[in-house]
Amino acid sequence: MRPHSALAVGLALFAISPCAMFAQGARIAGRARAIGDSARAVVGAEVTLLPAERESVRDTSGLRRALTETDGSFRFTGLADGLYQLRVRRIGFDVRDMDVRVSGQQDRTLDIAMGIAAQQLGSVVISGRTFEFPLRYAEAYARMSHETGDFFTHEQIDSTHAIDLKSILQRLPGVQANDRGINFQRCQGNPFVKVGGSAAPTSLNPQAQSASPAQAAQVQVYVDGVRASSPGDPDRDAFHILKNISPSAVQLMEVYSGVARIPGRYLADACAVILIWTK
Repeated sequence: MRPHSALAVGLALFAISPCAMFAQGARIAGRARAIGDSARAVVGAEVTLLPAERESVRDTSGLRRALTETDGSFRFTGLADGLYQLRVRRIGFDVRDMDVRVSGQQDRTLDIAMGIAAQQLGSVVISGRTFEFPLRYAEAYARMSHETGDFFTHEQIDSTHAIDLKSILQRLPGVQANDRGINFQRCQGNPFVKVGGSAAPTSLNPQAQSASPAQAAQVQVYVDGVRASSPGDPDRDAFHILKNISPSAVQLMEVYSGVARIPGRYLADACAVILIWTK
């Protein structure tokens, strides 16, 4: 390549690169936590982001949505310069609204402290024992009274002094949980099917065998009613999700081993289901 040609290419790249970088836009990230307890993440909160400059309050063009992860985190990327209205809301917590301004490729990191909303209590009697609970957990405690699965209330979890949730699962027959993964004996009909770590789920079911690993039924985890597990993503299987949730943050954990016991609304792609409801 002739010298002047190389120089021309270099100048062209110099001119393009800043534009390409600018096109990436600014980012807003944050973490939602409970007021007074910085270690308690607010999981499954709905986060909405809307440009402040709109023609009317009904104009929702440019609206972005996200749900907080198991550690309470959220992120919006590719934002244009300007002022945005951020709202974080979650059942059982006060709504948080704030204005956030971004410019250039600036990253904004927000600490969202959410107050616990006043709540009424419900109760259920199981085996002669009365359990009281905030009304937002009424559906979960109703299932507990039907005894179609295995249940661990926050009182039971606290009494075990467990350091993680997998040690709670070890108490169930047909379930193995250790540092290598979580195994359900009845999952897919195999003696033990590994769903954590690096092993992919397998099955003796011919129909399941013909499906791809990403489509095969496996242990699904829901946090506060939102599916947290993701087929085909090794960082979002049951093992990794439970590892990142502190026992002290759990109000109730439901475990359903085998398809026949899973509530209908949680059957999708599941051979077993773990439902976690946080405080």
